[in-house]
Amino acid sequence: MEVARVSQLHALVISGLSPELAQRITAVAREGDRLVVLTESAAWAARVRFETGTLLAAAQVAEPALKAVEIRVRPPCATAGRSGR
Repeated sequence: MEVARVSQLHALVISGLSPELAQRITAVAREGDRLVVLTESAAWAARVRFETGTLLAAAQVAEPALKAVEIRVRPPCATAGRSGR
């Protein structure tokens, strides 16, 4: 998926969400007929799951073939929390 389409898809997906929830979505992608939404933590993933219908409807504007939403937690950075020693 090209960068412009991914950016458009991301903008569409977050457009119907509250600003607080929208900023917790770190990325979106299309995998086959699934919309994959990455969140910053498991707690935010749980909250985003309540909005799967909204997310799918918004994404289908740009990608009508999408049929399902999968919410994933973005893995933490390998260096996060290290003191640098």
